[in-house]
Amino acid sequence: MALKNRDNSRQYVRLKDGKFFLGKDLETPYEELEGTITSLSYRDEEYEGAPLRKLIVVISDGDDNYQLGLNVETSNYSTFVSFLKNVDISKKLTIHPKMDLKKDGDKEITRRSLLVSQDGKFAKSYFTKDESHGLPKWEVVTVGK
Repeated sequence: MALKNRDNSRQYVRLKDGKFFLGKDLETPYEELEGTITSLSYRDEEYEGAPLRKLIVVISDGDDNYQLGLNVETSNYSTFVSFLKNVDISKKLTIHPKMDLKKDGDKEITRRSLLVSQDGKFAKSYFTKDESHGLPKWEVVTVGK
């Protein structure tokens, strides 16, 4: 028979504190997400009355499909896109969430990023200070003192 049903069910993946979580289960953290990207798309949503744009990434490990939504205004999004540019997205890859806490005087600074590896090697960022690939030149700016 030529007609078939597709199983489009997806497990939703959330990011919190540098870890992945499945759906609403915030008790079991995961260190990485591995598979092949089967879909990349943008979706416009609304959160607490404000517009929100997300990159929707669907990853398949052969058995299951996972959907990860990344707010385009976050460092997770910008690092992910920059690393993704230097891998072959038609092949299996691994996404590694990372969260670093640093002290700057009395302030604690949180830096979140999504690293990408393929074939056991971490991808390099496509956009760098030395090679901006069309982005505006970096400027040193002093704020306050």
